[in-house]
Amino acid sequence: MKVIADLSSLCKNKSHIFKNKSMKPTLFFLILLTFISCKHDKKGGQDNAPVYQFDLSRNDKVSILEICDSIQIIKIPTNDSCLLSSAARLKADNKHFYIQSQNGIYILDRQGNYLHRIYNVGRGPGEYDSIEEFVIDPFNQSILLVTCWTGIHEYDFNGKYLQTFRPEGVIHRIFPFDKDIIVCLRGTNRKKIHYFSRKKEEYISSTFTFPKIIDMVFAYPGFSKEKINYQPITPLNTYYKIEKDRITPIFHFSTGNSPYTLEQIKFPSIYDKIEQGKATAQDQVAQRAWLIKTFPITIMDTRVFGNSIIAQFYDVRKGPENAKIFYVLYNTRDNTYKKFNQFSEKINWKSLNYFNENEIVYLCEYEQREEYIPYQLLDEKSKQIYDNMKENDNQLIVRLKLKSK
Repeated sequence: MKVIADLSSLCKNKSHIFKNKSMKPTLFFLILLTFISCKHDKKGGQDNAPVYQFDLSRNDKVSILEICDSIQIIKIPTNDSCLLSSAARLKADNKHFYIQSQNGIYILDRQGNYLHRIYNVGRGPGEYDSIEEFVIDPFNQSILLVTCWTGIHEYDFNGKYLQTFRPEGVIHRIFPFDKDIIVCLRGTNRKKIHYFSRKKEEYISSTFTFPKIIDMVFAYPGFSKEKINYQPITPLNTYYKIEKDRITPIFHFSTGNSPYTLEQIKFPSIYDKIEQGKATAQDQVAQRAWLIKTFPITIMDTRVFGNSIIAQFYDVRKGPENAKIFYVLYNTRDNTYKKFNQFSEKINWKSLNYFNENEIVYLCEYEQREEYIPYQLLDEKSKQIYDNMKENDNQLIVRLKLKSK
């Protein structure tokens, strides 16, 4: 097993949408596996990113203790001030947990105690219709709420409304770039990454032009590390560092046959028809079939810590109706890896968890405990919280303290 260096100049890349784990495979492919082509708007260097190759036939034994030093459960008290829905989403920093539940954001301390709530539904100044996404801004020490129609609303950590920004167009996802710039990812227009200035209250630049064949949606949120954001180009099994005028690949994964650069892809004959908006229903069916054949293994959630990368992959080699998920734990120091379907403790990796530098956190409902929490590895305090949980209680916060080496 070796690391392969791709020294070709990466002018543009291709990608498509990948299934949320909760989606039915048939619905996922009806939505459309997208196919991305992007270009550097300014001259960039060669792609010196390593390629981590793995064998699909392997099925190794991997303990969850190979990625973390400890596992902790944190209880969220259930009361009138804090009642979470089953669709709640969790994020964290070193001082707080933040939970989106319905149209509100709950702010908790690191012990799980309720502190504040952001709930400002309405049509007045600073109010919103619904929350599409929320982001922790480490540069301005604030919370940014992305809404459907009323822009980006900023609140402080006490839940106080600060201001509203109104970038043009529908925004799919955002992340802070520095104290002034908010990067906006957009799926409907030709250029997909836009840099919005708080001071000027407008886009100051944009990059990455995609062809019409994409119908672009950024399916996975990537991750931030040391205030730098990394996003996946999913079918190329590649993660990129988002810079001010370009994206720079930091690593590729490959099965040995799967493409990870534009030059390795043979495009379908329908490409031009889709680009020109002349594709028929039959062409779209052919496109989906080509996408499945060309990109049967695609990267999903990925986390980088110490000398390790844990990457989640979606496998449609046997068709979308028989799709499977597997994982690769790669050691970048000695270039070794393990491929596995489930941890040896018989628990699964929680999809769409949140990566916070040296930890991974996620919410776990009452009926999910056996699937996502390794009871035998908990300390006595966490075991007691686990045992005393009732069916109608708020979800538990599960915290994996990641290994530093």
